Amino acid sequence: MNLMVLVQHWSVFRRGPHGGNPCPVVTDAAGLRPAQMQAIAAYYGQESAFLTGAGASGIRLRYFVPLHEMRMCVHATVAAITALLGSGPAAGGETTAQTASGDHRVSWRAAGPPEITDPLEVADPLEVADPLEVADPLEVADPLGELDRLEIPGSPEVPDPPNVPDPPEVTVELQAPSFGPPAWDDDETMAALGLPEESVAAAAPIRPVSVARPKLIVPLSDAGAVHTARPDLPALWALCRRLDTTGAYIFAPHPDGRRDHFVARQFPVDAGYPEDPATGVAAAALAAYLADGLYPGQPAWARITIDQGGAMGRPSRLRAAALAGPGGIMRTSVTGQAVRTGQEELDLDALTRGRDLPEPELR
Repeated sequence: MNLMVLVQHWSVFRRGPHGGNPCPVVTDAAGLRPAQMQAIAAYYGQESAFLTGAGASGIRLRYFVPLHEMRMCVHATVAAITALLGSGPAAGGETTAQTASGDHRVSWRAAGPPEITDPLEVADPLEVADPLEVADPLEVADPLGELDRLEIPGSPEVPDPPNVPDPPEVTVELQAPSFGPPAWDDDETMAALGLPEESVAAAAPIRPVSVARPKLIVPLSDAGAVHTARPDLPALWALCRRLDTTGAYIFAPHPDGRRDHFVARQFPVDAGYPEDPATGVAAAALAAYLADGLYPGQPAWARITIDQGGAMGRPSRLRAAALAGPGGIMRTSVTGQAVRTGQEELDLDALTRGRDLPEPELR
């Protein structure tokens, strides 16, 4: 009898009915070998999540792209948690996601009405920002369930089927950031991105930032430059490898003028596809990049909204945050929702055709 695997399909961080980052999820993957998990990711051509165990201490997750295993994937975590919660109304809760990058706290709550917060001071290197929203210091130890939902007026709404509860808002906490030195050659970076030299934002450094998997953060002058980038992928990947990063994340202020709203694109290294419609790890790294240099007397969250995926025809929106304190940035997080788009049973034996699959590389 052939080995059949139930695969759920999810769209995460979507902004509009055709947006979001697609994610296949297998919630019963304890019996699968890593090579089989990678074969499933390669079959769909998408980042995929596999739940390999659950217990009182949390859930064990593994993530694969078509060409390798990943240490951490935020949007796949959001999809996996939502899949585990089922289709009924979601009460608040939390767990620990045990991943190859370490343990990550994950919390969820029922989706509430849209809220607009005041603009935030995020140590923006592109321009001077407005005052920081300071959290109640008594609540800072447990802020994950309290991240505001930053919706931009006029954004397309995602229609849900009738009588189906809104999916929960899931917040994934990532690590405190580590910052690499600024890239020494802006011209090389712009050439690799297929952009003129003047597209780089003045006085803002191109630098690696890591909150789980290191990303090369590239500030551009405006949203037009973000959308017109046509990277020379081999050259860009070579640059990212030399700087020990797993992808380039280009960003600029959103044309709506809100200082906490940005547009971005990500070009991952050797993932099996050239661009990502929504990248949670990079979004958290960007929040840390913008908040770097903040040393408030009381811990305070700097929150941003990022629109991504428009250039791919898969518009997405992510909400990221960095918790800054007197000693610097202490935590980062990303919040979003996942919507199930279908499920199917996959014949794994037919997929692998009895081949001896190599063990995937972990990156």
